[in-house]
Amino acid sequence: MGTVFSALQSNIDYLKNLWGDHTDVVFREFHLAGDRGKKAVLIFVDGLVDKKILNDNVLTPLMLYREEKITDQVSFIADNILTVNSVQEETDLAKLVEGVMSGAAYILIDGCSVGLELDIRDWSARSVGEPGTEITIRGPQEGFVETLKVNLSLLRRKIRHPDLKIEMVKVGEYTQTDIAIVYIESICDKALIEEVRRRISSIKVDAILDSGYVEQYIEDAPHSIFSTVGNTERPDKVSAKLLEGRVAIFVDGSPVVLTVPLLLSELFQSVEDYYSRPFYASFIRLLRYMAFFFSIYGPALYIVVSSFHQELLPVQLFAVILATEGTVPFSSSVSIFYANLLNELLREAGLRLPKSVGQAIGIVGGIVLGDAAISTGIVSAPVVIVMAVTMICTFIVNPLLDVSSLLRLAFILISSMLGAFGLMVASVVLLFHLVSLRSFGVPYLSPIAPVSRGVLKDTFVRMFLWKQNKRPAVFQVKNVVREKKHQKPLPPQHLQ
Repeated sequence: MGTVFSALQSNIDYLKNLWGDHTDVVFREFHLAGDRGKKAVLIFVDGLVDKKILNDNVLTPLMLYREEKITDQVSFIADNILTVNSVQEETDLAKLVEGVMSGAAYILIDGCSVGLELDIRDWSARSVGEPGTEITIRGPQEGFVETLKVNLSLLRRKIRHPDLKIEMVKVGEYTQTDIAIVYIESICDKALIEEVRRRISSIKVDAILDSGYVEQYIEDAPHSIFSTVGNTERPDKVSAKLLEGRVAIFVDGSPVVLTVPLLLSELFQSVEDYYSRPFYASFIRLLRYMAFFFSIYGPALYIVVSSFHQELLPVQLFAVILATEGTVPFSSSVSIFYANLLNELLREAGLRLPKSVGQAIGIVGGIVLGDAAISTGIVSAPVVIVMAVTMICTFIVNPLLDVSSLLRLAFILISSMLGAFGLMVASVVLLFHLVSLRSFGVPYLSPIAPVSRGVLKDTFVRMFLWKQNKRPAVFQVKNVVREKKHQKPLPPQHLQ
């Protein structure tokens, strides 16, 4: 586009021709104060700027300034007249157009080939509240919102060190979405930062509307059902990951922040594990592992033992299953398959409908349909019990909900055709796939494969915080030491 013209009318004609009939782009022409005040124009998008600041701190001083004549030097106007906290000079027309579209206001003066950018953005935004997908009982109750500046300020409140670095880039030819790459310079590996920059800079698309778009363009294994990029709505969780040497990616317009690298073991962790003492937190974490395994293997194992290997069941239990299965028209494989599809339909309906209706659909639908299926003899009671427990276990590990749904369906089909042998083969294939995955160069199954003894203190169980004195070595961090030695609580002394 070139640089700003010195003739004001040339700038106005060019920009109006560029934007055409954009009724929301305002050109407010006026004269600077003084006997022979020069003509100027204020350009902004209606609805994206604070009009009170615009009137009180921009137009009023420029049009009513009386102490002396206003010269045509933009630096004099910026330093002495405008009472706006952020004023910058701009000579590039392309950046001026981009700034106006993103909510900035610009002042152009006749005879000056430099414009003034005023950061007086103001648009409707959701207030900071509790994140809907990561609810905790103990700990901070604030989550990210759709405004990038608010999200970065929430992070700054957690990490107040000058080594917290924020790099801004724009992605999307038409959306020009702001993306922030955030890391702690004295901790994070330089090679990881360079890799994140490279992957984001290689995104050449029309639009970036959410962080999910970015995730799909930078992940290591796009054909895997397992995500290799973490995501969260919690500032405390992002802060903890940054302090371990990772990189966070903020996308303007999205309350979900991406973090890399990602380990599979992290998906079984909760921020609340670190806000309470380690005994119950470790117990709950082990329950999460067991719940995930049952959510993908439970229905398949029921098919295996009820249809192929009845000798594995106690005689009394087998007699109960045989009595109930003999009264239904379908085999256990068919019953499990359709019951799984029905559960997925109920879950999807409960999520997409309004909250008041969705909860009723999930509860009433499950109870009524389950009871009706048993009473009419379409499905046996053991099948309903297995699927009910399976769905409860599925919701316990929410980050792996989509993975467990797909794996469960695949294992049901394989075990229905090949029994225990097919289930074992499928499990081995799954294990090989997990071992081969990488997240920005870090093995996905770390610290289990390869084994890292230090990180195992926070994998299956959560050890005392004062025992986790080093950062995970798998991230190749610059500063390994997390805390000084001998942080164990001091023994009590006699109080006078």
